[in-house]
Amino acid sequence: MNKLLTSTVFLAVMLNSVTAVAVYGQCGGIGYSGSTVCDSGSTCTYSNAYYSQCLPGTATVGTTTTTSAGNTPTTTSTSSGTSATSLNSGLTKHGKKFWGSAADQGTINISQNQALLKSQFGGYTPEWDVANEIFNEDGSLRSSVWSNVFGGSSFVNVAFTAARAADPNAKLYINDYNLDSNNAKVQGMVNLVKSINSGTKLIDGIGTQMHLSAGGAGGVQAALTALASAGTDVAITELDIASASASDYTTVVKACLNTAACVSITSWGVADVNSWRASSNPLLWDNNYQPKAAYNAVISALA
Repeated sequence: MNKLLTSTVFLAVMLNSVTAVAVYGQCGGIGYSGSTVCDSGSTCTYSNAYYSQCLPGTATVGTTTTTSAGNTPTTTSTSSGTSATSLNSGLTKHGKKFWGSAADQGTINISQNQALLKSQFGGYTPEWDVANEIFNEDGSLRSSVWSNVFGGSSFVNVAFTAARAADPNAKLYINDYNLDSNNAKVQGMVNLVKSINSGTKLIDGIGTQMHLSAGGAGGVQAALTALASAGTDVAITELDIASASASDYTTVVKACLNTAACVSITSWGVADVNSWRASSNPLLWDNNYQPKAAYNAVISALA
């Protein structure tokens, strides 16, 4: 993997239309006369004057949790596809399996879920967020269907073991937000990863989302250094920064470059108009898809 792979991730745009284009299908370009509306969970994304493509957003997040008649619960993704596309390096995909904030009842048949996702997305997704947003701010585990049923953190070990069996060649990540300084949540993450990897190494990387406020990049270097102490890769997985100052973006990029374990930065969207934080203008392109000063600063930092 390159030292730094800058990629873009599109939030799902929920559209319903009988003429919707399937994920990865063409949705625009010179000479194209078909629908410009994409299936739910994907966004029509400009590639060049002749081709726009439906690319997925948070499509593999397990947001539906059900319990079968035999009390064997399952969780399934809500749409097809995965979650990242690279700017210049072809297609890179990073999917999510268990989202801590996306299920709050029932129990989970983890092995069945892993096998289902492998059958749907295996070969397309070299990286998985096996566990996502499972920590409280004080570094303890959030109460969830999985922690309640399995007891404590044991579900994390079970999930990563099942994921490794289902997709042995994929990089397996644990991902969370507010890992932006060397805080209690960061320490809780590091301690859990070290504990799980103390035997067989199951977790390949830690993802820090980094949805930052304006001027909030000052603690990033300390956060990345602390996360790297877990002995895994570290990835910035969902970067956006309110007001998108060139200084803040440069600070984040340089922090990653200065951290040997930091393997990638992913922007949580392309243009402000499609951002989940659109009112704060947090991305590298403006509402008209024109690059901002922050974009040029990132390019300079990477040069």
